[in-house]
Amino acid sequence: MSIQRPLGPIGYCSARLRRALAIEEEEALGRAVRVRKDVRDQVKDRKACGNRWSRSPNLAVPGAFHKRFVSAGGKVTFHFEFQAISKTSDGGCRIATPGGSKRLTVGAPAAHDAYIDRPEAVEVTTSPAGFDRYAVRPSATEATDGERAIFTNISQDPQERQAYWRAVHRHERTPGADRLTLVPERASRAAWRVLADAQDVPCAVRDVAAKFATDRGKRRTRAIPLNDLAIDRVAARKLAKTLASILGSTKGKVPVRLSEARGGRSQYRLTAEFPDGLDAAGRRAVTEAMCAELEEIGVMYVAAIHAPDHHNDRRNHHLHVACHDRPAKRMGDRWDFEITEPVEGQHERVRYPYAQKKIAEWSRDSDGGNYRAYGTASIADMRRFFAEQCNEELDRLGVTRQLHPGDLRSLGCERQAQKPLGTRAAPLDAVGVLTSRGIENAEILWSALLREAWTAAEERAKARADLRRRLLEAERLGAEGSVIDQARTASIRDLIARFDAASVVLQQHDAECAEYDVTLAMARARPDKTIAVCHRMLEAIEGGTADRAEQRAKGAIVARADEAEAFLAGITAIERDHAPVLTEHRTAVAKAQAAIDEITSAATALIDRPEPRRASKPARLDARSTLDALFDRIMKDDIPVLPPEGPVTEYRVPGVTRAEFTALTTPALAEMVRGVSPLSPTSRQNG
Repeated sequence: MSIQRPLGPIGYCSARLRRALAIEEEEALGRAVRVRKDVRDQVKDRKACGNRWSRSPNLAVPGAFHKRFVSAGGKVTFHFEFQAISKTSDGGCRIATPGGSKRLTVGAPAAHDAYIDRPEAVEVTTSPAGFDRYAVRPSATEATDGERAIFTNISQDPQERQAYWRAVHRHERTPGADRLTLVPERASRAAWRVLADAQDVPCAVRDVAAKFATDRGKRRTRAIPLNDLAIDRVAARKLAKTLASILGSTKGKVPVRLSEARGGRSQYRLTAEFPDGLDAAGRRAVTEAMCAELEEIGVMYVAAIHAPDHHNDRRNHHLHVACHDRPAKRMGDRWDFEITEPVEGQHERVRYPYAQKKIAEWSRDSDGGNYRAYGTASIADMRRFFAEQCNEELDRLGVTRQLHPGDLRSLGCERQAQKPLGTRAAPLDAVGVLTSRGIENAEILWSALLREAWTAAEERAKARADLRRRLLEAERLGAEGSVIDQARTASIRDLIARFDAASVVLQQHDAECAEYDVTLAMARARPDKTIAVCHRMLEAIEGGTADRAEQRAKGAIVARADEAEAFLAGITAIERDHAPVLTEHRTAVAKAQAAIDEITSAATALIDRPEPRRASKPARLDARSTLDALFDRIMKDDIPVLPPEGPVTEYRVPGVTRAEFTALTTPALAEMVRGVSPLSPTSRQNG
């Protein structure tokens, strides 16, 4: 449905900026950012080929780059990732990531040593030995007073550490064969019958499908080892897709999947982002605290602090930790878990007499709880500990912004969290090359910022409406009051007149200004990022710190920077065309908001002025007891009693209190005073 709303001068400029972008205008008017479908389809259909400098950018698509959300209390979230590496049946590695598990190339883990050191790396991770090399490489690690920030209880020799990781991976449990898993409930019996009759499907699969189609009792999920099918993983993946197309799906769940057997865990990896403002000493103190925790429970580890280079933002200091949960020590030229001895009476069977047990508390709940929930809680505890250590160091430095271990929602931010780009997509996205994940993140970010801008403007409008209502109520009450209240009412009427004049300006242009600011930031995000990355690369090339691939790509980098500059010039031209109107209305909005703030302050003193205290009603007078007390005081202190004189017809007692005087003149006691004089001898005797 088309969303119709009037556009002011600033709104027309915002609309023109949006037309320069590859987004849907109707969606934007509805406070949502959606990249045009044709652009999304191109990215989805295009095969990835070439590096980031040989692939064409699209600077008209907003980039997911913006300053981080900061709560009212100065708290920010941070990147903290924990990954586990396990052994596969062919001796390779599988890594568990937030986006699912990924498999590395079959072969020796050390063969992957160098690839992750490249910004255009095509894998999400590397082998255990390769990660050690990547994490502690001299070009990345930070140095304090000439000492590189490397912390380990394995060995200071990088070659020995890499040999340790290879040995750990080699001696971890090897899993069984991968398998094809068929789930009977996720397809109809008729579909299983069709599969059973398919001639181009392996016999083992057809036999299982025939049983699923004919068995009337309870049918169990069946797993067929790939060895029985005589196919490898690539062929098994294709076969799974073919079977899924024949069987269809039930409620989005496919009836056949490729299940990978998992072996022992050969490495855990932690990557944590240090907060901006933390100095080198603080980063070192935090890392030492993290390592001390690992040391205490016996974990083997290597940790490195990475300083940003020309591939990263200057604030990108982060911590890498690689660890293993089996304590180990050197015994001669080997590690204790490598030493074997034959088992007597069992041919070719050996045992490991010196291998230490894995640390149970690392991955298992001592109370027998669910291991997944326990692992999630353990990672949350590590994240919380890291944040606490960083915040202590930030306090030492007097930095008010601190890390928050929770998510955005726990900070009061309703934004949807962006998805990690990974080391393959992030370098592409940073120089204007589109990726599917980058588009998704851009839509998440800019939709949230657009909604927040409009919501904030609406909240300001509600606050103004509430203030005007209170002013009008105060004006009504003052008009009915005293002369002083009426004088105050005149001041309130003056405030209302000034308020209405400012409110008209804000009603017309406040929301449009908020929308314009977000739209401008959105239009500049991708070209600004591209230019910044290109300039860092070119500075590294000129300074001799770039690698050979970057030096060879210098011409392409210069061309990419020029392309981004040209796109940005188009955005600037749109701003320049509307500059007079923008300046006029933005200045008016700023003045109007300042006037509203001033009126709000002045109105608070008038509206919230405390009501004058009304005299409290005197307590009901007990005249008789007051007179009795007065007579006692007259007799005790010998107070003179004066007879009536002149027009005064009552006896007078100098120095009486107001309450006593009131009691003396109470009409109800007049007859008693006339009948029996309280000062007569009889009264004095009776008193």
